[in-house]
Amino acid sequence: MKPASDKPAILFFIQLPPPVHGVSIMNELLYSNQKINSEYRKYLLKLDFSKKFEDIRQLSLRKIIKSIWLVFKLSFKLIKVKPQLVYFSFMPVGIGFFRDALYLLVIKCFKKKVLLHLDNRGILNHTNNKIRRWLYNITLRNTNIIHLSEKLVETELVPLKLRNLNYFVVPNAVKEVKYTYDNKQDKDIVDILFLSNLMPQKGIFIAIDIFKDLYEKHQHIRLHIIGQPVKRVPVRIPEKISKNVVFHGALFGYEKYKILSNADIFIFPSFFGEECMPLSIIEAMQFELPVIATNNGAVNELIQHNYNGYLPEIGEWDTFKTYLEKLIIDSELRNKMGLKSRDIYEKKFTSAIFERNMLNVFNKLINV
Repeated sequence: MKPASDKPAILFFIQLPPPVHGVSIMNELLYSNQKINSEYRKYLLKLDFSKKFEDIRQLSLRKIIKSIWLVFKLSFKLIKVKPQLVYFSFMPVGIGFFRDALYLLVIKCFKKKVLLHLDNRGILNHTNNKIRRWLYNITLRNTNIIHLSEKLVETELVPLKLRNLNYFVVPNAVKEVKYTYDNKQDKDIVDILFLSNLMPQKGIFIAIDIFKDLYEKHQHIRLHIIGQPVKRVPVRIPEKISKNVVFHGALFGYEKYKILSNADIFIFPSFFGEECMPLSIIEAMQFELPVIATNNGAVNELIQHNYNGYLPEIGEWDTFKTYLEKLIIDSELRNKMGLKSRDIYEKKFTSAIFERNMLNVFNKLINV
């Protein structure tokens, strides 16, 4: 093992929990990785504008002041650490894009090699706007970028025709869980699970409506909802199904895994415009669940239609309901698809595979 002083230095400019969401979870998985710890000197500068989930994407004077102060902190870190690489969890859309573009400009002024990791999509929606397209070009050219799938690279980055763009594809992953929980007690009940932060665009209200319709025909079904509520949009359960809907709130670790291990079907009717590769679906696959999810973002790289689940299009809610009813009725089909989900997870989406992919990227960029 190299002495610490001989190891290349990486400055991680990232979000970490709290709040808990896909980007912060992936950053934590990477930053805490033992293999990367042994290969590199790591330094951290946190992007911590929001402490609670409901504060995300809410503009405030405190955030503006903190954003400006972070420019000076970033400059100081770059001078002090002299990293060979800056790993930057970059927001490509919304207000966050303009903030992060400023930080990227600072990094480039110090002539540091930078690796942007995009965990959101939405650039495609702005490519027809000449001003926004120009901003993307001057911001993202001469950079290294990680995206979650080849499809997202083709749709989001290639149309920009960026100069000197070097891109990598590294899919999301979840940490392996060795689960040995009690066998399901209510074997006659079909347990359906929705797991996500409870933004309306993630499909929570669609999930409740579909369950309500199916409950009229199938009284042996139960819906579990796990997720962080959004204060401005309360989730209300209709009285007629309230006894068969279990709202767990935000769960982590053992408590979440216990619900996953007892579930029979996972549903994710998201129409979120920035959806990429949801970690909740990968978790469901790890726990051998068949998945019904809208064909949104890179979800079709997780779910193969009619193989380990179903992929109705956004808005095809009757079709979504038909697929769910099919799985409710056919336990053999559920088990068959669930095993295929687990197989896909083991081959493509484990944390060990993610570690290997990220180390390859770091080594190529730092010339190790």
